[in-house]
Amino acid sequence: MSVAITINTDNLLAGNYDTSKIFLSNRSSEKGRFLFTNGAYDKVLSPGTLLGRKASDNTLVPFDSAASNGSQFPVGVLMSDLGTLLASATLDVQVTMCVAGDVAKGKILFRGTITDTLLTVVASRTVADRIAADTVGIKLIPTVEMTEFDNS
Repeated sequence: MSVAITINTDNLLAGNYDTSKIFLSNRSSEKGRFLFTNGAYDKVLSPGTLLGRKASDNTLVPFDSAASNGSQFPVGVLMSDLGTLLASATLDVQVTMCVAGDVAKGKILFRGTITDTLLTVVASRTVADRIAADTVGIKLIPTVEMTEFDNS
């Protein structure tokens, strides 16, 4: 759940709460080694980040369509919240990723050297098609109901 503060005065505090889910049903997960090197990726990695796997050392990294090390092919969706990573550290941690099940399409996050989307083409297929084909069985589900602050 996340909160976006919209009003913050001496007498009033108002926020929009996001209670939507990333992982919807039939979820299957596995653990993997995630290697973070300072400056290589964003400092914040949140659940929903699409992951690839480097072929050279079998470590998980954020998906990057411009890569040629194996991480240009999706293998799962990050379930662990790595929060804000230390700016001067190399982090070698075990993370949990979703490898099968229903995942909210609008909650997939991308990190990398260029702006990737689900429509980015990698080896003659869109990323959305690659997620369905390259993972054990992730199915992207469009979800837009009850996502606005004024829904009742």
